[in-house]
Amino acid sequence: AFPSFRAAERMYQLISQVAGRAGRGEKPGRVYVQTWKADHPSITFAQTHNFWDFAKFELEQREALSYPPFSRMVEVHFKDESLAKTQKSAHRFCDMLRTETNGEAVLGPSPAPIEWMNGLNHWQASIKIDPQMSAGSIARLLSKVHKRYQSDIPKGGSTVRITVDVDAVG
Repeated sequence: AFPSFRAAERMYQLISQVAGRAGRGEKPGRVYVQTWKADHPSITFAQTHNFWDFAKFELEQREALSYPPFSRMVEVHFKDESLAKTQKSAHRFCDMLRTETNGEAVLGPSPAPIEWMNGLNHWQASIKIDPQMSAGSIARLLSKVHKRYQSDIPKGGSTVRITVDVDAVG
């Protein structure tokens, strides 16, 4: 249930890895998984060690929703001590991003999975970009949005730290 398009892949990988280590000796091993979603495809495919069908299923899901490898993902993170400043800056930046991308698939902003850490509020947004778009084109797009944002920073927003991760793996 982790909010990531890679969560199912990670779950399959972890269960398969644990199962692969169970019963390596003379005695057969067993793996128990405690879950609310025992019928989740990651679990059912891992139960039968069916990697190829899992990969096919997962790729179909990602294609239907335009997730990588059928798009490029850019993640934008916002951090500040003030929750109000973080939210306002995140919303302003995403509004500008939507304008510059003609409504391209901008997801968020929303609180990060870990909303508060080390005295800072964390928010995030993602954008799905055409997989054919070059790194230089993405950099120019983000630079243009950042310049617009810098010229119209919300009151108090100058303290909000914004970081960008293109083709994020995490």
